[in-house]
Formats: sequence, C-alpha cells, structure tokens
Amino acid sequence: MSDTIDQRQPSGLVRALGPVDATMIVIGSMIGSGIFITSAESSRLSGAPGWL
Repeated sequence: MSDTIDQRQPSGLVRALGPVDATMIVIGSMIGSGIFITSAESSRLSGAPGWL
C-alpha cells in the first residue's frame, strides 16, 4: 500500500441551481399549469370529453 494521501478530484455533475435554473423552473410550472387550466376550461365549455 502507498502512504500517500488520496486526493480525489470531484467528478460528475454538480448539485447546484443558479438563478437562471430557478427562473426556468418557475416558467415551466406556469406553462404546465396553464395547459391544464386551458384544457379544463375547454372541456367544460364543450360538454363532452370526446370533443377534446
């Protein structure tokens, strides 16, 4: 065995969120919820789920 200290370099992905990442998560959530709100409104107006 070697008596040297094992100095490992960090490898792989970094677990971090920056301001741009957080902004994209919020925008994606808003767009995603808008899709469900719009489809609920159209199904309520059409009356039958088969029309969607």
